[in-house]
Parts: sequence; structure tokens; C-alpha cells
Amino acid sequence: MTSVPESAWSLMIPFITAPGFALKENHTVTLGGLQAEVRPGSFGYTRIMIDDIESARAAHDLFEAVRIGMQVASININWGIRVPSNVLTLGFDSPMPNQPDVPLIYPKGKSLRRMILSIDVGQMSPDRVLPKLLKSLELGLSLEPARRAMSDDRVKLAVELYIDSHFETSDSARFIGLVGVLEVLKDKDSSSDAAKTLIDKWRQEARDLAQEEANSIQSNLAFLKSISISRGIGSVVKRHLGEDRMGEARDLYTARSSLVHDGIRPIDSADTVRCTQQIVRELLASILMSGSR
Repeated sequence: MTSVPESAWSLMIPFITAPGFALKENHTVTLGGLQAEVRPGSFGYTRIMIDDIESARAAHDLFEAVRIGMQVASININWGIRVPSNVLTLGFDSPMPNQPDVPLIYPKGKSLRRMILSIDVGQMSPDRVLPKLLKSLELGLSLEPARRAMSDDRVKLAVELYIDSHFETSDSARFIGLVGVLEVLKDKDSSSDAAKTLIDKWRQEARDLAQEEANSIQSNLAFLKSISISRGIGSVVKRHLGEDRMGEARDLYTARSSLVHDGIRPIDSADTVRCTQQIVRELLASILMSGSR
């Protein structure tokens, strides 16, 4: 990599939203105390450009902070905001990637010209939504509990699934994805000691069976040591949102099971999606504000 002054690094972060974001011109903004530009990108992407970062390492840390901030903003304003998870560091002579969705760290002054056609797929007016987005992003950047929570792989996956649900086009797909968030976040507390002892006894006795049958039974008995998915969902929702929401969440998981296993759709799919999204959003917000599951 070509040597450059430590103070001459830049960061480009592309993001895409659902609904689409119809940005037409550059906007100068302040993010976390740094001046940045929000620019129209290609193929529905918008870019955040930040210059004069002291080092490539600092640019990488800033990228991670902005990515978490965007995920918090997605929950706060109830949009889907996707930011790619990996950032690429370039030198002055490094070739440009052909994909429009690659975050980049690069020496200030390096040309980012690409042979890419810009396509306008935006739907939302930037005058109305950009201030809301930036305010929510600033909130995400300033929330230390959110950064702690996002160090948990299960919370990170749950947030990604929530964001992805905004990009689904059918109620059924959105519903399944949203309930998937609850499954990822469910508690995994073990059964009581008495139940464990009984299950261990049954597993020991199952060894007398033929190997294939014994393995199958032992696997099923091991599963009984963990609380059911429905109970696990109810437990985490109750802890963060209260008992009323716990019952609603368990009912939604039952409806999801009926859809997946029997093809039975909720009577009002759109309303079911709205209810599920509200509970999931409230649960994620509580986790990010408290800093843990």
C-alpha cells in the first residue's frame, strides 16, 4: 500500500433503505462531531463520505460505529437500512471494486470513479426523511449500551433479521422473518434439576436400544432439557416488555408454526405483520437501550 500521511484517510459507507431513499444532491452534515457528506450513489445506494480521518484504524473504528448507529436508526425510525458488514482498505494504486455496495477506506484524494450506471429507485423525499435519519443515526452513535448489546452475536443477528424483513415483499415472508428475530433472542434457560435427573435416567436406559434408535431418542431427550421455543420467547419478552406482551409474542409464534408447518395463514396477514413488527421493534429497542438481552 502506498504510504500516506496519517491525517489523510477517507471513509465511504454505502447504505440502502426500504422504502427507497430518493436523494438527488449532496448534503453536508455532522456525524459524531465529524463533518460528512451524504451523496446519491448507484443502484439505489446512498453514500456517507467522511474525510480527514487520522488513520486507517480510526476509519475502521468509525465505520463500525456508524454501522451500529445505522442499525439503531433502522429500529428507531422503523425502516430497513442495510449497511454492508465488511469494509475494504485501499491504497492510492489499488484497483476499485466493481460492486456499488462495498464500504471503502482510502487515502484522501484517491479517485473513486467507476464504470457504473446510476439508477434511480428512490421513493422517499429526502427533505422529509433525511433530518429524521440523521437524528436517529446521531442517537445510535451516542448509545454506549447499544454498542455493548451489539457485541452479542445473537443480538447482532436479530437486528439484521429485523432490517431484512423490511426488504421482503410478501406478508408471509415478513412475518416469518420477524418471528425469527424472537426465536434468535429467546431465553435458553435449562429445565429444573428434577426434570434433568429424570431425562438423564431415560437417556441412560435408551442405550440398551439399537444404536440408530438410541441415538434418535437420546437426541430428543436432550432437547427436553431446554425450555420450549415458545417459553423462551415468552421469557425474554416478559423481561423487557411485560406480561401482556409475553402472551402476544407466544401467540405470534404459534401462528408462525401454523403457517410454516400447516400452511395456515393468519386471518389478517397485514395486521399480524404490524403487530409482530411492533413487538420485535420494542424488544430490540429495549435490549439496545439496556445493553443486554
